[in-house]
Amino acid sequence: MTWLQGFVSGIILSLFVALLSPIGQYITHNYITPEYFNTVIEYSVTNDIMTRTKANDYFNINNYMWQSAFGALGFGVVTAAIVAFFTRKK
Repeated sequence: MTWLQGFVSGIILSLFVALLSPIGQYITHNYITPEYFNTVIEYSVTNDIMTRTKANDYFNINNYMWQSAFGALGFGVVTAAIVAFFTRKK
């Protein structure tokens, strides 16, 4: 396997994970921890970390879905490059 073949395989896998990660966020925040956003917003406001407006804008399901998708894609590409480097054959 060349580095490019490994890297392309890693990118394909990263795209798959990035597409599935919003579903994971949805399940987590609607079924496993439904009070997460209310709790973290109250904590942030109570401890003067953020204003209520900023906390409401930051801690919501849409923002977390986008963050998880782009985070998975970004970290996946970097990881694919590194792993492809170490698993290549000469």
